[in-house]
Amino acid sequence: MGNTTSHNTLKKQKVSSVNPFIKMIEDKKTITQAIQEGKPLSSLKDIKFVKPL
Repeated sequence: MGNTTSHNTLKKQKVSSVNPFIKMIEDKKTITQAIQEGKPLSSLKDIKFVKPL
């Protein structure tokens, strides 16, 4: 019985959804930093709307 988990433990492990406004602000900071460093925006993989030309 040492390998059992309760139903409440499984609920706590679910990944919460990301707030779209917070994600947008973080994306903007990432884009700004990439521009300042001279990196191509197509190299930003975690931002969905940036695509290679």
